[in-house]
Amino acid sequence: MTPAATVQTLGAGFLLHEVDPATLPTPERLTDEHRMLRETTRRFVEAECLPRMEELERLNPALLRELLGKLGELGLCMIDIPEEYGGLGLDLLSSIQPVEILNRAGGFQVTHSVQTVIGVLPILYFGGEALKRRYLPKIATAELVTAYALTEPGSGSDALAARTTAVLTPDGGHWILNGSKQFITNGGLADLFIVFAQVNGREFSAFVVERGTPGFLVGAEEHKMGIRSSSTTTLSFTDARVPRENLIGEVGWGARIALNVLNVGRLKLGAAALGGAKEALETAVHYGLERRQFGRPIVEFGMIREKIAEMAARIYAGESTMVRTTGSVDAAIRAARAEAGVDPARAMMEALREFNVECAIEKVHGSEIQAYCCDEAVQIHGGYGFIEEYTVARLYRDARITRLYEGTNEINRMQIAGDVVKRLQQGTLPIGEPAGNGGAFGPLADVARRARDAKAALARLLQAVNAGRAGAVDKRGPNQEILPRLADIIIGVYGMESAMGRAVQARQAGHELADLFETMTRIYATHAERLIHRSAGEAVQFLGEGGAAGGEAEAVERLTLPAPRDVIRLRRRVAEAVIAREGIWF
Repeated sequence: MTPAATVQTLGAGFLLHEVDPATLPTPERLTDEHRMLRETTRRFVEAECLPRMEELERLNPALLRELLGKLGELGLCMIDIPEEYGGLGLDLLSSIQPVEILNRAGGFQVTHSVQTVIGVLPILYFGGEALKRRYLPKIATAELVTAYALTEPGSGSDALAARTTAVLTPDGGHWILNGSKQFITNGGLADLFIVFAQVNGREFSAFVVERGTPGFLVGAEEHKMGIRSSSTTTLSFTDARVPRENLIGEVGWGARIALNVLNVGRLKLGAAALGGAKEALETAVHYGLERRQFGRPIVEFGMIREKIAEMAARIYAGESTMVRTTGSVDAAIRAARAEAGVDPARAMMEALREFNVECAIEKVHGSEIQAYCCDEAVQIHGGYGFIEEYTVARLYRDARITRLYEGTNEINRMQIAGDVVKRLQQGTLPIGEPAGNGGAFGPLADVARRARDAKAALARLLQAVNAGRAGAVDKRGPNQEILPRLADIIIGVYGMESAMGRAVQARQAGHELADLFETMTRIYATHAERLIHRSAGEAVQFLGEGGAAGGEAEAVERLTLPAPRDVIRLRRRVAEAVIAREGIWF
């Protein structure tokens, strides 16, 4: 990968200047170790999961445990866990490799994700040494299965409003938990539960609760629209006695734990969603090659080809942002670890907090690419796409949850824009006219210019928000509608730059797919520019009180005007390449 010193280590720093393509982590720079992790996962899915998909979809918790145990034997549940606790201690880029491939196993991927992310990282990042040594080695092998219990019937997006309580016994030996949790993945098979509760009704905190704890009950399985092969239950606590030492970190650390762990969850959810998008594309192309209408395969028809090309271009951009973000976080982790006295867990936590904007981008971007691709795959299947016998029906159902959990996409959009506004106000992100780097973008110079202009337009909008031109902008109340518009500009710029930088690298390296990468970049840029133009236009009118926006509206209009491109011919080129490979990703 790119040396740490050359990779951006300032979260949301891409808004300050033009991207330098040479510094971007890209999929073409993955190591042999990364590819080995992908291949190991692929072989596992093909041998162990796909032949048993019907049984998995009927939800067999014993089968989930069996498969998770086999992943543990392969080392695929221990990638993030340090060696001193029985893990591999690899970087974040390594840990996202199995996630994408496992998505082909349907809801089982969610089982694995909880086991390796939100079900273990609270202990790893915030737990004391005793908790780590007691639990991490057995989580690493999947001998112990984990779950994460944050959501309650009355608190979803507003997780800190949880009403489950924890009170210390008079002798100080136990916490007494009372309350309930809802939508808990792995609930039906987990041995350990990360449970959030209010200590003394006001200090949000986290605990490790073991199955079998007196007063703790696991409810019945939920019947879900999608990810049916994952377990989802309610939990209830009635004077449940939890040992005092099972508090994670300190009293009152609950919000810190939940928010930091969710950054990893969002990043990996984006990777899983891209896996679903790729499978949808491959499934659609295979069907289109076999399905004949009017005497020929339907992939020969232009409107079908347009769908295939647009799916491919968005996947390409999503993959580009995913590796860019993950590589940047890894670089920030290495930089933090280089400081004397900074332990690995703290370095990881600080890096993820720094890049929380990019992590939220990956969640929104990846999940919406998946939604688009699965919807188009169903459309290509026609009426057969609505029949459960066809894989695409499951892909469509499974995709819907990705825009809901780990924070809805609405919440994540507010997080993206809200955090950028906050950093601007604090002076840690001095957004203004973006600095250029000489424009070393070759044939993609037009995309680079429009990305730069979109940043300039965003800077104007952010300054207007900062000046209170529309009154208070609050994620939880007044004028929150401005935030998703700003977020869509930020997401669009990040996607354009990442796709462009990857294509420029490929051209400079003489990569055989350089032409294709450039073409997909232009297709994606057309989509992103249209979204940016609409969002910026709506935002500037609101900030300028409707028709009074005047000259500023004209400037934003000019800066965000989409480039004229012959997207029909661009899509034809991409479709031809994707169909020739039968949809298998590059």
